[in-house]
Amino acid sequence: MKKDETPDSMLIRALQKRILELEKENERLSKLATTDSLTGLSNRECIKEKRMHTLKDLSIILIDLDKFKPINDTYGHAVGDELLVWFGELLRKHIRPRADTIVRWGGDEFIIILHGAGKKKAEEIAANIMHDLTQNYFDTDDTSLLVEASFGVASSNGDIFTDFESLLKEADKEMYKHKERKGEVR
Repeated sequence: MKKDETPDSMLIRALQKRILELEKENERLSKLATTDSLTGLSNRECIKEKRMHTLKDLSIILIDLDKFKPINDTYGHAVGDELLVWFGELLRKHIRPRADTIVRWGGDEFIIILHGAGKKKAEEIAANIMHDLTQNYFDTDDTSLLVEASFGVASSNGDIFTDFESLLKEADKEMYKHKERKGEVR
C-alpha cells in the first residue's frame, strides 16, 4: 500500500485494472468469434454486425471458387486450405481496407461488402479480380493451378432491398447466371 493510498482507493485501482483486463479479453474473444481461423478474413458472424447497418450505398460481390472440390480431391485438403488463404490475400488487394469487408462465407464462397460503392464499381472490382485470377496462378509444390471463380454482384438501390438476405439472394442469383454462362454446374 502506498503511503497516501486508502484501502478504498486500492480496491478501486484493482477493480479498474481488472475491468481493463476483461475489456481486452472481450475484444479478443469478439475478434476470434468474427474471424475465419484459416484465412484471417471475417466470417459469417461478422455479417450479423453488418446487417444492423443501413443498406444505403451498399454493394456485395458473392464469389464461388469453381472446381474447388476436384482440387481438394486431387491435391488434398492441405493444398485446398492453402488455396483459400492465397485467394483471400488476392481479394485483399482489391478492397479499401477501412471501408470494405471480405467475408469467408463458407467453404469456397466469399463475400465482399463494399460500403459507399454502387453496382458499377462493384462490377468493376469483380472484373479486376477475374482478370487478376487469369494472371496469377496458385503454385503448389507439384504444379501451378489456374483458379477460376464465379461472381454475383448486387447493390442496394433505394428501397429495392430491405435486408441483407434479399441483397445476398440477388447476388446469388447473379452468380448462378455467371456459372451458367461459363457452363459450370453449381
